[in-house]
Amino acid sequence: MGVCFTRASGRLFISIRNPAPWPYVYSGQRAEPGQTRENYSTMWLTLARIRPIINHMVNNVSLSVDVVFRALSSGARRDILRHTALRPCTVTQLSSYFDMSLAAVSKHVGVLAKAGLISMSREGRLQWCRLQPEALKPARASIDEMYAFWDSRLDALEEVLGAPAQQTPETGG
Repeated sequence: MGVCFTRASGRLFISIRNPAPWPYVYSGQRAEPGQTRENYSTMWLTLARIRPIINHMVNNVSLSVDVVFRALSSGARRDILRHTALRPCTVTQLSSYFDMSLAAVSKHVGVLAKAGLISMSREGRLQWCRLQPEALKPARASIDEMYAFWDSRLDALEEVLGAPAQQTPETGG
C-alpha cells in the first residue's frame, strides 16, 4: 500500500494507493511531496486507523428522549416553548421577545421542530409555531422513572442513617 503526501496551495493532500479496509488519518506531521509511508519511518506514529464503533441499541433506544432533552437544554428554547404554549406565534413574533436576531430565533425554532416539540405551518409568508405537548411525554416518563428510583434509594438511606446506632465492644457501650 502506498500513501503519498503532497502540498499544493498551502494544503496537504493525501493519496492512497491500494487502500486499507479503514482510512488512515494524518495527524499533523509534515511530509514532503512524494513521500510514502514505507520510506518515512515515523509515519506509523502519526497515522491512526479509524474504526467506526456502532452500537445500534444504545443509539436508537433513547433517541427521542435525548433529542427532546437536547432541545430543552437551552434557556432560549424553553422560553420559546413558553410563548408558544400561550398561543401560536410566528417566528417574527417570537424574535421580538428576545434580544437576538431573527436568524438565531429561527435556528432555535428549527431545533425545537426537529425534536417534535413544536409544529410549523406555513400560511403565505408566515411560519406559525404551535406547541406539541405530547412530545414531552417520553421526557416526562424518563424524569418520573429517575425520581422514583432516587426517591426509593434516598428513603432507604434515611432509614439506615436514622436507625439507632448499635453498640459495639469497640465503643465501650
